[in-house]
Amino acid sequence: MNVLLFDLATGGHHLEYAAHIARYLRRQGDDVTFATSASDGGSLRPEMDEFSRVFFTGGELPTTMVAGAWQILMARGVGKALRLAERERADLVHCLYLDRSELGILASSTFLARQIPLFGSLFWPHFVHGRDERTSALKRVYHAASAAAIVRMLRSGRMHTLFVHSNRTRSHLVRRLGATRVDERVVVVPDPAKAPPPMSRGEARRDLDLPPDAPILLFFGETRPDKGADLLLDAIAGGGAWTTVIAGESGAVGEAEAEACRRSLREPARLITRFGFVSDDDANRFFRAADAVVLPYRSSFKGTSGVLQRAAASGIPVIATDVGDVGPSVRQAGLGIVVRPGSPDALARALGSFLMHAGEPGEEALARARRYADANSWEVLGERMRRRYLEAVARTRTRRSAS
Repeated sequence: MNVLLFDLATGGHHLEYAAHIARYLRRQGDDVTFATSASDGGSLRPEMDEFSRVFFTGGELPTTMVAGAWQILMARGVGKALRLAERERADLVHCLYLDRSELGILASSTFLARQIPLFGSLFWPHFVHGRDERTSALKRVYHAASAAAIVRMLRSGRMHTLFVHSNRTRSHLVRRLGATRVDERVVVVPDPAKAPPPMSRGEARRDLDLPPDAPILLFFGETRPDKGADLLLDAIAGGGAWTTVIAGESGAVGEAEAEACRRSLREPARLITRFGFVSDDDANRFFRAADAVVLPYRSSFKGTSGVLQRAAASGIPVIATDVGDVGPSVRQAGLGIVVRPGSPDALARALGSFLMHAGEPGEEALARARRYADANSWEVLGERMRRRYLEAVARTRTRRSAS
């Protein structure tokens, strides 16, 4: 089977997600092409080795853009990926990040000369509104159009399968789409993370030059506004007998905000920042070095979290806000503490409560994390996706033989 995976971006969890799928498929003997609109600077990252071939279809993406611009870029990117799929004789194309791209994908796939089976992964059902969520009239129109685009692609068969990453998201999505002959095409798969290689906490801290003895709280990933790094800074401003590490690309929080927080601390050295790209090896070290991972996400965060999955795969407990799929996952699997979102005070109390009992996770906690990680492994992701791929390829070949 010849599979083409496409994603506009390669930052954050994007490239890792694509590499997980490719790793599984290639172990089954499949051929995997990866196409991206990002620049070829990512070719130095080890995840690129998981693909049979890599094509760079465009220039570097802007760091911020309005939804309409993203749709236009997605339409162009998917158009190039589909033409590449025809040239490479791919059996199917999987758009790995459908979020806020529904209209662009519909536009690009409408006039294909050869109807290639199309798949999509939706991380956030951004057009599903909570009961108390405030949205403008314009945004509601845009969201209705996005939902209608998905329904049209699924009902027509232009999109064979839409993958989502939790039963909760699937239920919300199917209810929002409200269309027949759609629900069987919406399939739940894990949002995976592979377990890091064996490494002691002391070794990880030495390699990263982190304090050897103090309890360490880790915020990992880009400091986007919805991820609430500023709320974490407010929560730790009162001090505490722990060290907070922020590692990842700066965004809404950078060195200026961190320095302002340090000035409020009795011991400024207890806030350590490592802004910038973090290699996979160093990411493993940060998770091994931590006593707990903090996810202070805002209510606008609606999906799963690669950071949560990585923490579970590392056997590290989390302190998370009750948002999206994060809060329910932590609570149901017993992965840590859940607090209400948007409250630095509630977060500070949770940090203090957790760190009163800080230490190596007990056997029961490790077993819970292990069970969760095993159920959400990249092997499970690959197996479920490949099953749907094979169904689509077989159906396409049957239609072509009949014609």
